[in-house]
Amino acid sequence: MQASEVQVWSASPNEFGDAECAALARLLDAGETAQRDRLRHEADRRAYLVAHALRRLALGQALDVPPAELRFGTDAHGKPFLAWPPGSGLFFSHAHARQAVACAVTRSGEIGVDVEHAQGEADFSLLDRFMALASPQERESEQFFFYWTALEAFWKAHGLGLSTAHPRIRLREAPGGFFEAAFEHDHPGTRRARVTRLPSRSGCAITLAVLGSAGEPISTSPAVPHVSRPNLI
Repeated sequence: MQASEVQVWSASPNEFGDAECAALARLLDAGETAQRDRLRHEADRRAYLVAHALRRLALGQALDVPPAELRFGTDAHGKPFLAWPPGSGLFFSHAHARQAVACAVTRSGEIGVDVEHAQGEADFSLLDRFMALASPQERESEQFFFYWTALEAFWKAHGLGLSTAHPRIRLREAPGGFFEAAFEHDHPGTRRARVTRLPSRSGCAITLAVLGSAGEPISTSPAVPHVSRPNLI
């Protein structure tokens, strides 16, 4: 994997039959299996299974390590990290909904990815608590789920969950089809993110955020990120 490359693996859980799910289940460790089994609904168990197996497949390919041998931990904020093998130099994020899952892997810096089923009411009053939207065009209903996934991906890249205690962010469209995300009121050392709307899958919005270096502008070069979807199994 090249330093500037971001691989995004995505899948629809319903595309996997029972035999394929059984094969994916063999990749999970005991903790992941127990967490999956605690979920009440079959659709949620399947989405969890495919998402966590996908994460193992993506990282295993990038590191040339058998996926089942990977070991994960979580930091104080609940963000997962790769406990083994150590010192991999990889950054990753994964997300799942019942309809679609995604995992992003890169060497370029902290990343976040989010998936949401793009149906239901566009509640901009809820979004306003977390994001600054300046123009009427930004409040078009078809944009809502992109903004929401961009918001979630931005904070996941920072290693934090969504909270009203955080400052609001703003999005600014950049040349090349990207967006730049930053705090509403900039200050020295602000870590901005390059936000990319990814092709939808099964009616879901999927959005990627890649953090830039502190105090430095985000590149708007269309050469990054590179999105690829290798075969799952």
